[in-house]
Amino acid sequence: MAPDREQRADARASVQRILAVAPDVLAEDPSAGLQRIADASGLHRATVYRHFTSREALVLHLYNAWLDDVGDVFATVNTDAPNVLHELRRVTAEVYQRNLVWKAYAWAPAYPPEFGPMRDAIISQFDQLFRRGRDEGVLRGDMSVVDLHTAWGVPILYMAGRIVEGSAALDEAVEFTLRLIRPTS
Repeated sequence: MAPDREQRADARASVQRILAVAPDVLAEDPSAGLQRIADASGLHRATVYRHFTSREALVLHLYNAWLDDVGDVFATVNTDAPNVLHELRRVTAEVYQRNLVWKAYAWAPAYPPEFGPMRDAIISQFDQLFRRGRDEGVLRGDMSVVDLHTAWGVPILYMAGRIVEGSAALDEAVEFTLRLIRPTS
C-alpha cells in the first residue's frame, strides 16, 4: 500500500511541476511543445506525456484551471457594496492579477465554444453589479449589460500582456478598463 500512495504523491508532484512552468514557457513561446515544457520542469518527456497526452490536452487543462481561478474572483463580487466603482476596481485588479499569473494572454484560445457555459456562469456573477452601476449612473447608460461586459472584459488579456512587457502598470490597466465603461461626461 505505501508504494502506491508514494507513487500517487509523486505523480501529483510531477503534475504540479508541469503546471507551474507551463504558463511561463507558453507565454515565452505560445507554440512550445511538451518537450520544452518537460525540459523547463526538469522532468522526462515521457512523464509529461503520461499526464498530458498532447500539447492540446495540457493547454485545455491550463485553460480550465485559469477560468476556475478567475471564476473564484467573480464569486467574491459584492453586489451590495456601498460603492459600485470601488467594487469594480477591486474585482478588475484581482482579475488582472490572476491573468498575470496564468499569462493566458499569450497562450489561451480567444473564446473556444466549449467554454461558453463556464464563461456565461462567470459573467452572470457580475451582471447585478453592472446593472446597479448603470442604474446609479456610474456606468454607461448607453450600453447594455452585455456591452458593458464586453467593454470591460476584452481589454484584460491585451493589457495583461502590456503589463508583463513593462509598457503599462497594473493601476493604469485597471483605470483604462474602467474608463471604457464609465460615462463619458
